[in-house]
Amino acid sequence: MSNPYKTKQFEELKKKWYKKLEKTGFEDIEQADGRLVGKHGEWFKYYHNPTLDLAKQDYFRHAGYFLYEHKFANDFERRIWELHVEGISIRNIAKILSKRYPRVTKKYGKINKRKVHETLKPLVNKLIEKIKVK
Repeated sequence: MSNPYKTKQFEELKKKWYKKLEKTGFEDIEQADGRLVGKHGEWFKYYHNPTLDLAKQDYFRHAGYFLYEHKFANDFERRIWELHVEGISIRNIAKILSKRYPRVTKKYGKINKRKVHETLKPLVNKLIEKIKVK
């Protein structure tokens, strides 16, 4: 059976739609061979770097161990770290803690990105130091 994407009908249909897209100002970032054009390809390469992916996996594996091995100063620190280990952003950690745990908000005051970041930073540094030692 022949490839349906190599037929004359398909090529005509493709040309028709590319003309319509061109009229609307659409610029395709994908080349005919599937590679991305210009800076888009560089962005994709950077964010889909296998080495970086392995480093992230390794970091979060160690962060998970740290959750159970480390003696946290208080419940607030522990809850932040639990959410961090799940890969949740600082902004979303602040939102989650504010909504789900009103007791925490009463005890530690208004929870915002800055407070979460300032709580996470020393913990991340401790984890990194621990990883370096091994």
